[in-house]
Amino acid sequence: MAQLSQHIDLITKPEGAIPNLHRFAHKAMATIYEIFIINDDATYAQQAAHEAFHELDRLEEELSRFRANSDITRINNLAAHSPLRLSLDTFECLQLAQHISQETKGAFDVTVGPLLKCWLNPNKTLRTPEAKELEEARRNVGMHLLKLDELEHTVTLLAGPVHLDLGAIGKGYAVNVMANLLREWEIEIALLHGGRSSVYALGAPPETAGWPLSISNPMRSEQPPMTLHLCNRAVSGSGLQKGRSRRRRRFLTRFQRLS
Repeated sequence: MAQLSQHIDLITKPEGAIPNLHRFAHKAMATIYEIFIINDDATYAQQAAHEAFHELDRLEEELSRFRANSDITRINNLAAHSPLRLSLDTFECLQLAQHISQETKGAFDVTVGPLLKCWLNPNKTLRTPEAKELEEARRNVGMHLLKLDELEHTVTLLAGPVHLDLGAIGKGYAVNVMANLLREWEIEIALLHGGRSSVYALGAPPETAGWPLSISNPMRSEQPPMTLHLCNRAVSGSGLQKGRSRRRRRFLTRFQRLS
């Protein structure tokens, strides 16, 4: 194992695995990101992965509500009717969230923070809120509360306060930005994921239909996992924990099938 920088490792391929396959790992957004690159130049692959993870760290500083100076924290502290200029990535991420909210008729909503808080005690244990409490929280929930100005790259709250949480879209957005950066580095074959929930396949390993990923059903553990073969496609799944077994719906790369 060769140390590249803090939390970034190049792990040499095990015997019998894909030739010229290099794995890089990095901790960000409270999870582990990995990049698998197939390239005959290990040093070049290392440099490309390093730049991708540098972008990831930059995005976390802009998109995380846990960063005191992030755009999202600034929005959550913003008074109504006061425009706030955003970074290009934050603005694009909110535009995408707004589009998905419209496509899902509000089922996807990054403004649900006030409602989520209703179900948690101060120590983060679950509680059952009163109907009146939920009704009051709903007044500050909804993408219609955000006015995005594409020309000025600003957001204005039409009412407030709001509580944005990009947990359902931030990792996937970051993976997409990282994939575009690898393209700029002319990396043709790679697999990226954030916490195994947001996966992007760039190209496909030699002599395959795509990167093989499996998805399991945590509610039906007796069912065999479904296998997907991704090539220049992305897929995302939501996590689930159940009981003490802590089973999760997850994506698992199965490189032994490619040996």
